Amino acid sequence: MTAPDHGPQTALSSGRKLFNSFIRHVTWNPEGLPAPDSFRLDRGSCHLATHFDSRGLGKGDLNAQAFDNGLMASMLAADLHQPVTRLNTRGDTFAPAVSLQMMMGGRIEWVDGRGQSHQSHRHHELWTFSGLQHWQRSSMLPSLLSQTHVTASVELLARWQEDLPDGEGRRRLQHYLDSARAASHYHAQNLPAAMGGIALRLQALLQDRTPPTLARRLQIEGLATTLLGLWLEMPEQATAGSRHRWQRAVSDTLDIIHAEYARNLSIGDLARRVGLNECYLKRAFRERTGMGIAACVRQLRLNTALALVEEGREPIHAIARHVGYTNPSHFARAFQEQHGFLPSEVHPDRSREDT
Repeated sequence: MTAPDHGPQTALSSGRKLFNSFIRHVTWNPEGLPAPDSFRLDRGSCHLATHFDSRGLGKGDLNAQAFDNGLMASMLAADLHQPVTRLNTRGDTFAPAVSLQMMMGGRIEWVDGRGQSHQSHRHHELWTFSGLQHWQRSSMLPSLLSQTHVTASVELLARWQEDLPDGEGRRRLQHYLDSARAASHYHAQNLPAAMGGIALRLQALLQDRTPPTLARRLQIEGLATTLLGLWLEMPEQATAGSRHRWQRAVSDTLDIIHAEYARNLSIGDLARRVGLNECYLKRAFRERTGMGIAACVRQLRLNTALALVEEGREPIHAIARHVGYTNPSHFARAFQEQHGFLPSEVHPDRSREDT
């Protein structure tokens, strides 16, 4: 399946950029998948409608509708008789701020960039993706597939986040913005019945392969926005798999801190290096250590400084540089706040209990 080339695009809205990225994401020709019987792509109205009907493979529809504001809705419904596998050989670039995949039926398997397998275990699951997903292989297994997707661009989530007061909703949107810009995020949970009913209505509207009327576009946009609103109200749960990944990331972070505590370690840099979103890393780190990352770095620096001052082998200004402080007065102030006395008050080669 290949998309027609409509020439270069300029000054695209966030919705059109999202739609074009989605088209590149889905238009491929994996082995065993015949060319679609119908393929209608209208970049002007951001509408895609495809249909295939193969005696050996089965039949199905993949349709999508995007909006200039950065919102997109899509659906996949198929009766597959054979597995359909896609390999990520060219490098996927589809990286929305958030993509909700409502799985109402069928069996899906995929292997992420680390070689870990994921699959749909039951009907009525909600898969939440964010950022550029690192994957190797994706397979649709023989079954009756029924999926509805709602996707929001980085620009749309950023506008919503700016309008929110400080609170859980703002922090949650910030988390997904961070994921889209840095580490990828994947989460699976039960699909609430209220969301499932709306997802089916949205799928029915999207399954119409005729060019969308204004009335249908408004209904699609309204239902997609409603699903995002319901999702934002859901309490986010950490699965056993995600908890294990968080703990591994915290262990990797602690290793980095102990090896590089004298460097300027930003939380964003640490999150990228351990492959976890900043918000999740800060939360998991505090749960495990009882302190924030910055406080941990500071404590390690100043405890190391105390040990070096007590050894008395180096002058205080050299110890300050050794543990990451370029300003001696800042070092002295931080040292006193941590230990209750100045470094100049420490007697070399004697513990504090002996002074």
